[in-house]
Amino acid sequence: MSNKTWSITGAARGLGAQIAQAALAAGDNVVATARNVEAARGAFTEHTERLLILPLDMTDPAGPQAVAEAAIERFGTVDVLVNNAGYGQLGIHVTVVEPGYQLANAQTPPLHLLIGSDAVSIARQELTERLSEIAAWESLSTSTDHDDVASNR
Repeated sequence: MSNKTWSITGAARGLGAQIAQAALAAGDNVVATARNVEAARGAFTEHTERLLILPLDMTDPAGPQAVAEAAIERFGTVDVLVNNAGYGQLGIHVTVVEPGYQLANAQTPPLHLLIGSDAVSIARQELTERLSEIAAWESLSTSTDHDDVASNR
């Protein structure tokens, strides 16, 4: 089985870093993105020949396109997208203050509008299998205390 190439946002720490490390340990390639590239570099000490760390600020509309292009140039394809970057604003809709809501939506755009569409449009000719997407449960279902989080996934 050939190696997969993962594109992971928010890979400097936490779940994003853990997913990236697991993919690298399994022999896959990883495009790890983060606002703080130095922090991301500190999270990875092994398998660096299969790792591409790139800066990505999710509020920059040009960022995902640049990441997708760099991923294709380096690894030839993107097989798995993990949209882990973002900001959570938890609360019942009527109690969430507008600045926090705007920040959450600016920093956590829907995957299909940014990372997915750019990578798919660039990689369409390169894909030999399928493109998998991993997203938060809140993007599929919501509850009364998480409705603002779900609106931006």
